[in-house]
Order: sequence, then structure tokens, then C-alpha cells
Amino acid sequence: MTGIRTGQKPGFDRVVLDLTAGPAPAVRYDLVDELIADGSGEIVWLTGEYFGAVTAAPAAAHNDAGNPTYRALLNIMAVAVTGDHEGVLSIGLGVWSRILSRFSS
Repeated sequence: MTGIRTGQKPGFDRVVLDLTAGPAPAVRYDLVDELIADGSGEIVWLTGEYFGAVTAAPAAAHNDAGNPTYRALLNIMAVAVTGDHEGVLSIGLGVWSRILSRFSS
């Protein structure tokens, strides 16, 4: 996997896993009470009221040398519109640390 893209369609949100060439994987989606990391069994903490677990096989987020092919955002965990009133748009960010982020429009 080289990327994860999201978008909004009429009536649903769309999630696309960008995969390299190879056989099309079988994909499974389950609503779960909590997300569990494969291998360690540790709980994975994400912002949300509900959680969806997606699995794809055969697929990987690393190359044959074990190097990651997908990089998540470094600091931003969640994004929400917190206001849209009288010409002012406000966005809230859930972040891991107080490091600076760059913004552009």
C-alpha cells in the first residue's frame, strides 16, 4: 500500500487503499468495539464513536526489504469542522504533539 485516500460521495464516505500491481486482494470490513493491532494484540486508539476494521489480503504496507511503503501523517490524528458561521471557517485538529504544522489555502 502506498496511500489511503478518502472522499465524500452522495450518501456515503469513500476510502481507497492505493495498492501496487499484483492480484486484487480480498477486502473485509467489520464494525468493531475496539481496534486491535495484529501481532501484539494491543489496542489501537483512534478518535471516533464507532470503529471499522478493514483487512486486505494479499496486501502489505512494506516492500520486500521490510521498509514501509505508506507513511501516515506525522502529527495530525483527526480533523473536524468546528465552525462555519458568518464568513468564518474554523477547523479543529487532534495532534500527537505540539510541533508546528504548516497551513496553506
